[in-house]
Amino acid sequence: MRAAVITEPTVSIDKADYFPGETVIITGSGFASGETVTLQVMHDDGTVEGGEGHEPFTTVADADANFTPSWYVNPDDSLGRAFTLTATGSVSGLSARTNFTDGFSAKLQGRCNPTTDCGTSGNSYYVATNLSGWQELDLIPMRVQFDGGPTTSPQTITVQFDHTKTAAGKTFLGIEDLTNFEASTPANVIFTTPVLSAPANSGTWLYTFNVSLINGAQSGSVKFNARLSAGAHYFTGASLSLGGSPTWV
Repeated sequence: MRAAVITEPTVSIDKADYFPGETVIITGSGFASGETVTLQVMHDDGTVEGGEGHEPFTTVADADANFTPSWYVNPDDSLGRAFTLTATGSVSGLSARTNFTDGFSAKLQGRCNPTTDCGTSGNSYYVATNLSGWQELDLIPMRVQFDGGPTTSPQTITVQFDHTKTAAGKTFLGIEDLTNFEASTPANVIFTTPVLSAPANSGTWLYTFNVSLINGAQSGSVKFNARLSAGAHYFTGASLSLGGSPTWV
């Protein structure tokens, strides 16, 4: 007598995170061949499913017990959320699940001086790497690049920078200030006036603002300049920094 081979059912997706408006490609295996499989996508946190696309839907496993349906990430209630996808066989009763997210992302980027090269065409494009070739009192082009829109609610952005730093027991000015904030496309990117926080006895200053991507925009940016202070020449290499939140990716 031959032993029965038991296959564990699985359901997987083509990536772990999606932008609103993208399509999730689903792959399932290990169910009964030819059976109808019911799938459903639900919020992980128990949020009431007020948006579209959370009702159960079905697909049919092929002769090899595989299936490859898809699910549309509707922008109406997906941004910044985590989801669970469940697949259940109507005949076998087998079930499998997987998780994914729909995240808003913010990337802090800048430009190298046009007379230098910081790699990947850094002298012409915004890059997320060390920026070279700038001198005291220069205005360094910077931006926060957003993806994952449109947003259903304003996203809070914080940009912090080394206003002063201590070297050899002395405190010197680093980045004087951030100026000239503007939206890349005012019709699609709206943001509140950046508010400066300059804590006493701290060399780190920061600006906070809220941003929204509207009119169906999936991406956009807020541009600004970082002005190097007189005295910033005391800091060589990558010793002056900008950062913030969300975590820059």
